[in-house]
Amino acid sequence: MPRVDFFTILPNASAEAVDLLGKMLALDPDDRISVSVALEHPYVQECRYPEGEPIADHIVEVDASEEAAVTLDDWRELIWEEIQIFNASSSHRDSLDNFDSTSTLFKEQDSSAVDKSDWSDEELRKVI
Repeated sequence: MPRVDFFTILPNASAEAVDLLGKMLALDPDDRISVSVALEHPYVQECRYPEGEPIADHIVEVDASEEAAVTLDDWRELIWEEIQIFNASSSHRDSLDNFDSTSTLFKEQDSSAVDKSDWSDEELRKVI
């Protein structure tokens, strides 16, 4: 399966954000960025507070509950479910993006010709 171009999924994301995301989501663990390297990435430099970011000097063991995915098939199922949820929410966002809110408010009027200075906050929110 070819790798998805994150710019098509996140068209407004910066190149640095997409670069970090791609490195964090690499399927092969050997290709995946480590936490310490991710914290050095240019995308997170503005919001870093290194003194508040302790890094363990050993592998942290995580207790897996009985319900945790333990087999490859379990992980595949969980990932598939997440993809379905993401696709459903993306479809919903796309339909909202394609909805022209001005057409319902102005009907056939030219929206630039309408004086909006005396509109209520609710009316303005409908247009934005």
